[in-house]
Amino acid sequence: MATGPAEILRRWRVPQIEGDVSFGEVQDLVVDRFFDPIEVSWKIKKWLNVGTERRLRKAITDVHAFAMDIVHAWRQSASVQDRDDVLSRFVASDEHSNEVLRDIILSFLIAGRETTSSGLSWFFWLLSSKPDVMARIADEVRTVRKATGTCPGEPFGFDALREMHYLHAACATDDTLPDGTLIHAGWFVTYNAYAMGRLATIWGED
Repeated sequence: MATGPAEILRRWRVPQIEGDVSFGEVQDLVVDRFFDPIEVSWKIKKWLNVGTERRLRKAITDVHAFAMDIVHAWRQSASVQDRDDVLSRFVASDEHSNEVLRDIILSFLIAGRETTSSGLSWFFWLLSSKPDVMARIADEVRTVRKATGTCPGEPFGFDALREMHYLHAACATDDTLPDGTLIHAGWFVTYNAYAMGRLATIWGED
């Protein structure tokens, strides 16, 4: 029976949805601690292992199990030395414990769970409104796939991605926000949720 990374991820296909729910539950329950009117109450519930703290402990256990299964798969993979992804490099160095690798996985998953998906959702939404751009990107992808011998469904390597100049330009170009603010390519954009939630120009004086 295959036990490589791809097989492990396939076996986790259904539990992965549960893992995603656990990620969300962990985040929600941790945030809820800050809204508890009695600051010490969550600490008491944690000590007694009841209520939301019991749910939090269970969700964290599920998330850790999900990440640890990936660690074990990479540890057992014979091709880890030849793989070029970040996790394989950490595993190949043989300098980190399973717990450290687990935390590395969780850091990447948490950091990219909503940010990457939101960014890609907006990108494809914008792309759907510009069929000419979409056609040029598709042509470029087909050209690079043919030149590199990449089969359909097979992920592109870094060298192949570097050849997709038009796709890169489509992802990194000047843009204009709905209020008319011009955003140049390469700019770092962030916002302050606390301040925006209190802007009278948006929400009014009340």
